[in-house]
Amino acid sequence: MGKAFAILFAAFCVTATGAVAQDAALFKQKRLSGKDVASANYSGITRLDGNRYAVVSDKEEKSGFRIFTIDIDTLTGRVLSVTADTLRGFRPTAPRDEESICYFPESGTLFISGEEDQQILEYDTLGQPTGRKLDVPAMFGRSYIQPNRGFEALTYSQAKKLFYAMTESALIRDGGSGGSLSLRLVSFDEGLRYAGQYAYRMESPTMKQGGRLHLHGVSEVTALADGRLVVLEREVRIPKGYIGAKARCRLFIVNPGPENAVDEGTDMNSLPESTYMEKTEIADFTTRLNLLRMNFANYEGMCPGPRLADGRQTLLLIDDTQAGAGNSLFRLSEHLKVIVF
Repeated sequence: MGKAFAILFAAFCVTATGAVAQDAALFKQKRLSGKDVASANYSGITRLDGNRYAVVSDKEEKSGFRIFTIDIDTLTGRVLSVTADTLRGFRPTAPRDEESICYFPESGTLFISGEEDQQILEYDTLGQPTGRKLDVPAMFGRSYIQPNRGFEALTYSQAKKLFYAMTESALIRDGGSGGSLSLRLVSFDEGLRYAGQYAYRMESPTMKQGGRLHLHGVSEVTALADGRLVVLEREVRIPKGYIGAKARCRLFIVNPGPENAVDEGTDMNSLPESTYMEKTEIADFTTRLNLLRMNFANYEGMCPGPRLADGRQTLLLIDDTQAGAGNSLFRLSEHLKVIVF
C-alpha cells in the first residue's frame, strides 16, 4: 500500500485521537529513533522469542527481514526501547512487495507473503529461501485480485496448527472492484497444504470517498495463544489539500470454525449472515493530519507481544512510513504502538 503515502510530504503535522471498544488500553505510540531503527516500509511483524521480533518491509532491494529487539515493561505495557539490525535476505529476480510475516516454531523458519507475486514463501533465520511455500489455491493468483490488494495478512496459530492468510480486499470474483465487503480467510496445515476457507465481512467504510486517496481493507491478522485471531481493519483518506487526512484502525477478535467454511464455488455475496465469522471489537483509534503535530501512523503490521504481570495480553503494531517520506520541512517517522487487553 506504499506508493500513495509518499504524497504525505505536502502535509505539515499530525495528531492522534482514539476511541476504545471494550477493555483494551491504547498506549501513546512510540516514535522510533532513526539511529536505532532505519526508515523503511515496515508492513509486518512477528515475535520470535523473548524480546526478539522479525519485521518485514514491503519496498526493499532484498527479500527478507530485520530482527528487532523490543523491550516492554511487563508491569505497565509501555515500550522501553527498540533497536534493529540490518536487513537479512537475498535479491529476488522480481520484487515481491512483502506485506506480512509469521514465525513457524515447528521448523524455526519464517513465512513471508508477497502481494506482487501472491506467494507465501519460507525463509531460514538468515533470510534465505528454503524452497518451500504454502500451497496457495489458483483462485488467489495475481490475475484474480485487485491491483495492490493481495495477501496483506498472514499468521500461524500454534493452538490450531494452521497458517491463515487474507487479501486486503475482496477478490475480483467476489465483487472486489465493486466495493464488496466479503473476504476469504484461507488456511493451510503444517504440511503447507491448503486446508480451507472461512467467510469474513469487513465493516463498511466511514470516510468520505474521493479526494487524493481512499483505502479500505484488512491490513493484518494475528493469532492469539488460545487459537482466536485478531483482525486489523484500516481505512485511510487523504483530501486533495492533504490537511484533514486521517487513518482509522479497528481491531476485531474472531474464531473461525466449520460454521464459517466456504469454498471456491461459494457465492460470497449471497451468503446468509450467520456464515460470516462473529466479530468482537477490542479497539478503535484514528490518526489525523493537522498543523500542530506529526504523529501520523499507517499501521500495517501486528503481532502478540508478552503477557503482562497481571495476565493481560499485549499487541504490538508497527507502521509503514514509506521510508520516512517527506520534504525539507519534515519527515514521517516510524512508530510502534502497544494495545493491552
